[in-house]
Amino acid sequence: MPTRRFRRKRRSGNGERGLLYPRRGGAKRGDKTMLDALLGAVDAMQAAEGGDIEAVLQAAQTGAETGAEATRHMLPRFGRSKNFRDQALGYPDAGAVSTALFFRGLREGLSEQSNQEV
Repeated sequence: MPTRRFRRKRRSGNGERGLLYPRRGGAKRGDKTMLDALLGAVDAMQAAEGGDIEAVLQAAQTGAETGAEATRHMLPRFGRSKNFRDQALGYPDAGAVSTALFFRGLREGLSEQSNQEV
């Protein structure tokens, strides 16, 4: 059961529940935050569902990198970068980039682990 600080995002159509994310901060997709990369990774993993773990993590990495790159063209609405508004255009969000690097590390780590086991 989620606490008051969290809300559920419902997927339209099949009624499947989506990612829980904090209400307190109020950030959402398109606000030039790490959520742009994280939600991109989650969407890609859901689309790759049914594949092996390597395919799912590859999809997550690609989705996160795409989400992080998309922040390059967004105006920031949260964090310290919101104070720079127009000056932040053309630069990806640092949190989104670090989230993409996290997913890359997961995929590369699993790949190295798989290679060592063979």
